[in-house]
Amino acid sequence: TVIGKTDKTAGSAFTEAVIRYLRQRHSLEIGQASAKRVKEEIGGVVKRDQPLDTFVCGTDVQTHLPRRVRVYSEELLEAFEEPLQALCAFIKNTLDETPPDILGDIMEDGVLLTGGGAKLYGLERRLRRETGLKLFTAEEPELCAVRGCGIAIEHLADLPGIVHSYHNI
Repeated sequence: TVIGKTDKTAGSAFTEAVIRYLRQRHSLEIGQASAKRVKEEIGGVVKRDQPLDTFVCGTDVQTHLPRRVRVYSEELLEAFEEPLQALCAFIKNTLDETPPDILGDIMEDGVLLTGGGAKLYGLERRLRRETGLKLFTAEEPELCAVRGCGIAIEHLADLPGIVHSYHNI
C-alpha cells in the first residue's frame, strides 16, 4: 500500500442528501430506509434520458401528519451535487498525496469504484468527467469489502509470524 484512504460515507452522504432535500423542498420528514430506496430507485448524478419518479411517504413537517409525495429523478440531481463535490474533493486530495510514479499507473490503469454507492446512476461517468480518471465499477460493488475480508482470512496462514488459533467450524 502506497497510500491508504477510504471515504466510508459516500453512499450514506447521498442518502442523507435525499432526507435533507425532501425536508427543505417538500416539507417532508422521512427515514433512512425510505431515503435509501428513493436514492436506489431514481437517484443519479447525471440527467437520465427517461426521467423516473417514485412516491415516498413521510411526516409533514408543519402538520405532523402522514403525507405522500411524488419525487422526480431530476430533482435529485440538485440534492446530490453537494455530496458529489465532496467525493470529488476527496479523490483529488488523495491524488495530490500520491507519488508521481504511482499516479502514472493510476492514469494508465484507472480506478475501481466499490461499495454500494458505486451503483448510483451516472456516478462513474460524472467522476470521470470531474477527475479525468479512467473509472470502472466493480461487479456487485456492494460485496467487495466482505469478499476482500474473506480472501484475507483465507491467506492468513501464509503470513509469517501469525499465530494460528482459529478453528474450522
